Amino acid sequence: MATPAKTTRPRKKTPPGRSRAKGSPAPPADETLDKLARALEMRANGHTYQDIVDAGIYTDPGNACHAVTKYLRDRANEAVDDLRAIQHMRYEALFRELREDRNMAASLTTRMAITDRLLTLMRDYNKLQGLNAPTKIEITDEMDREIQALAAELGADGVFGITDVGP
Repeated sequence: MATPAKTTRPRKKTPPGRSRAKGSPAPPADETLDKLARALEMRANGHTYQDIVDAGIYTDPGNACHAVTKYLRDRANEAVDDLRAIQHMRYEALFRELREDRNMAASLTTRMAITDRLLTLMRDYNKLQGLNAPTKIEITDEMDREIQALAAELGADGVFGITDVGP
């Protein structure tokens, strides 16, 4: 059996002033930030990634897209973290104030209403922190066998809509 001929892709043309030599050091941080700033400015002005390549900022549209997208994603995460910190302080202050009001309230009805408000506040805070996500439980084969054994022991076949307790 003959081996297929090896094919090579044509090399991309390197823009003037750029080197593709292997082992060449990465550009300094200032140059990288400058490239990114110019690419972001062009994107904000409606230019395509190919326009950014044509301007000599990046060597191909994929690199330009990756750099711009990564920068924007990282900045968005920082903004969300800042917002969470601000909301945390607000929730904490409100929670403290409501607790003090509840402790000073004279009537049981007022204390109950404030307690309800505190529970709502705690639920909303947990949602903000992502603590309200449902827990996913995967039933393993061992757990399935235990369920089958318990159902058989209790005679639960057909009771409570359980008709098939097997796999």
